[in-house]
Amino acid sequence: MLNRDLSVVIGRFQPLTSGHTALINEALDSHSDLLVIVGGANVSRSIKNPFTASERVDMLRNYFQGGYLSERKYANPIMVTIACVDDSDYDSEWWEIAVRECVSKVADGRRVTHYGHKRDASSYYMGDALVGIAEYKEIEALAKNISATKVRKALFECDDGTVKIYTPSCVSSFLREFVESREYTHLTAQYTRIQEYKEKWKSAPYPPTFVTVDATVFWCKTLGDHDGCQTETRVLLIRRRDNGLWAVPGGFLNPDEPLNKAVCRELFEETRIDLDAKNANVCSVFDDPDRDLRGRIITYNYAWVFNGRWLADPIASDDAIQAKWVPLEWVRQNPTQFYADHFKMLNVMAQKAGVLEPRVPCVLMQEINLN
Repeated sequence: MLNRDLSVVIGRFQPLTSGHTALINEALDSHSDLLVIVGGANVSRSIKNPFTASERVDMLRNYFQGGYLSERKYANPIMVTIACVDDSDYDSEWWEIAVRECVSKVADGRRVTHYGHKRDASSYYMGDALVGIAEYKEIEALAKNISATKVRKALFECDDGTVKIYTPSCVSSFLREFVESREYTHLTAQYTRIQEYKEKWKSAPYPPTFVTVDATVFWCKTLGDHDGCQTETRVLLIRRRDNGLWAVPGGFLNPDEPLNKAVCRELFEETRIDLDAKNANVCSVFDDPDRDLRGRIITYNYAWVFNGRWLADPIASDDAIQAKWVPLEWVRQNPTQFYADHFKMLNVMAQKAGVLEPRVPCVLMQEINLN
């Protein structure tokens, strides 16, 4: 008889690997109710996150309804809940609160066991995220040396053998179709560019650290007449020439210029809007080691807030193929349209500049009843 308490598995599943399914199988061998938390539901496609939240949910659903059931037969039904959780805006506490609330809601007072494998620094949330509400169970032997990073590398280097070894059959089938897609073509081009970029710095005596600047310009505009007027906040965005994703204007610091000159130069080069850094409302540093796939890039983000007065229409140039004023509401509704961490940066800068309230964690859940 299976335990009706709740088991939990947390991961990004980029893609679902045999390591992940080893954790899932171990959990369901002891519990009939499982909560799978899918992280990074709101990130754009990249070689680190090549699959959307819905594609990863489909991988899990196909595994549960196909591969898993074909191997195991139970008298009692298995209830699986899949929850997709957004990444936080550089606030691990925000993310942990969202995960804990999700677990508490599904557990509904039952005992919770968190199954995981602490493979490296990227697995920081294993055990820690659910301290106090769940028992942590390390499953090292089953998941050891099977990583989604290894599978992604094989996928972009056309190593079908490795992909097949480290993924369940239903995922291997999905990936065979994925490599024929336009998205895969774009991602392999990105993979090649980044490998070439890193190769240029391979002979450096130390891993290089780069410095960039970003310009976040908010325009609080009054709409309507005096009787029914309301304020709409817009932000200046560009679409990048290299990948078509949205970002705030910015670029690399030149060796001979200070930060305040560099940010105004980049802003003007990409949008033809001329501002002075001494009038900026906020300046913040973003230094997450993994914020950019090219390597360690520390950026200084300057933010300006303009109320009411007309600002010029931007003109895209240099590295930008499009530049426009975009409502912040649109930004919040389209996180997957942004390059790297620019969606996160925008939310942080908007909050610091006082033009936007903190974002509420988005958690989407669906149940799968396996008989």
